[in-house]
Amino acid sequence: MANQFDCNNVLTGMDGYANKDDASGPTMGTDALQLNCTTSDVQGMQKIYKEKHWQLKGAGITAGKNYKVDLHFYGVVECKTYVGGTGPAKTDPNETPNVNQTHNLWLAGSTDNGDHWNTYAFTVTPASLSKLVGIGPQTGMLPDAAKTYIINQCPGARGEGHFTFNIDFPASITVPGESWINYIEYDTNCRMIANCGAAESSQTCPGPYNIVNTVKSAVPGTNASFLQPLANTANPPSRGQWWLVDVTGVTEM
Repeated sequence: MANQFDCNNVLTGMDGYANKDDASGPTMGTDALQLNCTTSDVQGMQKIYKEKHWQLKGAGITAGKNYKVDLHFYGVVECKTYVGGTGPAKTDPNETPNVNQTHNLWLAGSTDNGDHWNTYAFTVTPASLSKLVGIGPQTGMLPDAAKTYIINQCPGARGEGHFTFNIDFPASITVPGESWINYIEYDTNCRMIANCGAAESSQTCPGPYNIVNTVKSAVPGTNASFLQPLANTANPPSRGQWWLVDVTGVTEM
């Protein structure tokens, strides 16, 4: 049997990591402004809104040897249409927003389409890297598109729109020892789709809102106080987007 490793010891900080995008001010239809965001909606010059980097390194991890990293994602996110790639998102049968459904919006081997809808992407690279193919500066070293992974590809044949979706799904990636997993987020117009349940942008934001009921048991202890949906104190309040990753296993291949 292949060696298995303690996730916290070989991917420090990734297990139970929660990314929260809070809204600034009240909702506008079902849109909201991103908190602490700077607009950079110029082709090829877009700036990263958020990033995070984790290295697969620790006792027993051999540089260059491949490891299977098992993940589980939870969250409420808007969807985006990326270029190319394969994965469950393409065949997700639930294209119509519904607060009672969860989705698998995973896509592997794709590139960004360069528009201003929110990008939620992971890359695997030999060294920590803050770039993504298809958006932002395209000079210098870029990540391999084949090792680029998306968690918010629009379900099935659905296009981008002013809705959010519940995500709750497992995924696996291959990571060479001592390589990096990079999280890259863009929101170049600093405008998010608020968590308004199944409401669309021409409507108000009345709820019921998207809630992923399984998240509190995802990483015991770490997220016991994790609250959702995120809501600010504006009038009317705005509920933002979020995702959480549970690293469920690291196994030598």
